Amino acid sequence: MFLPSREEVTHLLGSQNELSVRFRSLEAALAERRPHPRWKTRLVDKQRLRWFRTTLLGRIPGWTPRIEPVGPWKPVFLEIVRGIEVQGLSLRSGWNGSQGTLEISLQAVPPASDQQEELTASLEISGASYDLVTEPNDEGWAVTGFLTLEDVEPWWPCTHGDPQLYPSQLVLSTSETQEVIELGRLGFRSVELDSKNGQVALVINGETVFC
Repeated sequence: MFLPSREEVTHLLGSQNELSVRFRSLEAALAERRPHPRWKTRLVDKQRLRWFRTTLLGRIPGWTPRIEPVGPWKPVFLEIVRGIEVQGLSLRSGWNGSQGTLEISLQAVPPASDQQEELTASLEISGASYDLVTEPNDEGWAVTGFLTLEDVEPWWPCTHGDPQLYPSQLVLSTSETQEVIELGRLGFRSVELDSKNGQVALVINGETVFC
């Protein structure tokens, strides 16, 4: 439960399509013999629920009504991907006192017709372009980069300065295809916890802020 499932269905599609979702019986699964727990809980009646990734809402007597949820959580939808697809995009920005830093990683999946083509990638921030590293793998291309940016100002809380943000976009290219993906506006700041003498204070870009 809560883990997304994604399947390639291009080869299965026809002019008319029907989607069937199978829900296996949790009761049947709970009836299977499994090792006894070292410690038992009184929250639920069925100790074997701990073996399954499922919600306990509706299964805790005296706390929620006995209405056990069944069915998909969040929508089921058909996604048509044209061009280069981006998966698992991760962006981490920071500020080291004089420079902005940005760590980026993602998985790029070109169309089937471009699978053998070499992929190049770059990140554009406020008009400046930075090359990223691309490495082929079983699913397409792994794209990574750790950038140091000289000509950026740090992001500040509005009480301490300008919340400076920079427009950014990712450019992925093969000899046949180019994909430009807007990444929104990025800010560069450091966040630290000051716990000296038992206090709890946030330090933004080296400055203690009231929070």
